[in-house]
Amino acid sequence: MGRLRVAVLWSNFGPYHMARLTALNEVCDVVAIQIHGREDARGWDRVAAPPNLKIRTLLDGLEQGGHLSLAPTIWQTLSEANPAAVLVPGYAEGMALTAAVWAKLHRRPALLMNESTMGDRPRRAWAERCKRQLVRALYDGAVVGGVRSAAYTESLGVERTKIGYGHNVVDNAYFAEGCARIRRDGPPAELEALRPYFLYVGRLAAEKNLMRLLEAFAIYRRGGGNWNLMLAGGGPAEGELKKKADEEGVTASVRFMGARPPAALLQCYAWAECLVLPSWSEPWGLVVNEAMAAGLPALVSNRCGCVDDLIEQGGNGWLFEPGDVGAITDCLWKMTRLDSTARKAMGERSTTIIAGYTPQRFAQEVSRLLCAPR
Repeated sequence: MGRLRVAVLWSNFGPYHMARLTALNEVCDVVAIQIHGREDARGWDRVAAPPNLKIRTLLDGLEQGGHLSLAPTIWQTLSEANPAAVLVPGYAEGMALTAAVWAKLHRRPALLMNESTMGDRPRRAWAERCKRQLVRALYDGAVVGGVRSAAYTESLGVERTKIGYGHNVVDNAYFAEGCARIRRDGPPAELEALRPYFLYVGRLAAEKNLMRLLEAFAIYRRGGGNWNLMLAGGGPAEGELKKKADEEGVTASVRFMGARPPAALLQCYAWAECLVLPSWSEPWGLVVNEAMAAGLPALVSNRCGCVDDLIEQGGNGWLFEPGDVGAITDCLWKMTRLDSTARKAMGERSTTIIAGYTPQRFAQEVSRLLCAPR
């Protein structure tokens, strides 16, 4: 018997997705279908795929959103590939609905790839009822990130026994080995002058709550704290954040690094003392995976979907309420007051925890769900 052919759809396959696809392709025959060749928000270029994994791209250029007009093309692509199962990204967009309906009409199982949680955005009862009917009608199971997304997916009508974990994972070895190699060579002068520093990685946008992080950091500095703050990312709020840093008097202590590809991010992770992720809304927070794989502790908003799975209070980091500037400040102080041995132990605990969240786990869970009796 040949390997199960599985179609995986996404708007654009970036580095995170490629790690999952590569692992899944070890146990299944993957048909990877992306709508766009590049992703607009992060500026990802085409990611190199291994020779035995072919990516089918329906449109060149940047992602623009709005996939409903592509329904006939998606339908034809799936019909030509003729997969035995389909992994579908969500339930709201035209791409997802087209793929799920195709699977239903062709009597192929469709797995929902879901990272949403009940608390990552306001929920309306009528909308949740509609989603529940849709999910129950079209999907045979789901693969999710962790306990919060599993609970929300179950509320949408997917049975607990048909939910697998491991959706929100990164290539741990890439970050662990890359940072270890960089650390052996010593920091470049640019980063040596900035050390020690807190590290934020992500878009500079309102939902990331960086204004309050800057307020907390300014209080920390005025109280005698001597660590700096690195913001690695770009986005629409960059100008406002630079103005805020100036108003708070911490411009000299805050470094705006701009958007950086994964290879350049390794330098940022390698020489940071810890990650800070203060988001108002974050379905998961893959930068926490990256930082933990790099051996860093993490200070994370309790709104982030990953915290129940990845953060142990006092073990590998601390949680805070994102609207409480004082709580964020307290976490900054907690981290800086630890000696280097204690911080290293927290980083080692991060490494231990994240070892259970790998692309191979994603592949195993997908395989388990598809091969289970229906």
